[in-house]
Amino acid sequence: MEYELIQVKGGDECIYSEMLRKSGGGIHHLGSVVWDFDGKLAKVRAAGIHVIQSGTITTKGAAVTKYAYLDTVARCGIITELIETKLMEIHVPQNRLMMAIGRITGDVEMLRI
Repeated sequence: MEYELIQVKGGDECIYSEMLRKSGGGIHHLGSVVWDFDGKLAKVRAAGIHVIQSGTITTKGAAVTKYAYLDTVARCGIITELIETKLMEIHVPQNRLMMAIGRITGDVEMLRI
């Protein structure tokens, strides 16, 4: 299990600042790592689930992550996220090794709490 702590910086409006304004904080979403992101997203849309926000992030280390926040609040009480990360078209797990590499490349900032 991975916990992702997200800090809104600079006062920019985003999906996270909207949640902070409405509820003051808490759990924003639950994410699931998937294979065949595009296929899964097509199935979600065919089921009538709206995509709130989606995008593609390319790291300095050339890993490519696709993500989509899904409006599943009415169905399960929380936003759901689909995530797929590949490096040179090979699926990459989100684990300690990959987070360590992300810190080395400057893509991830470690926070000790």
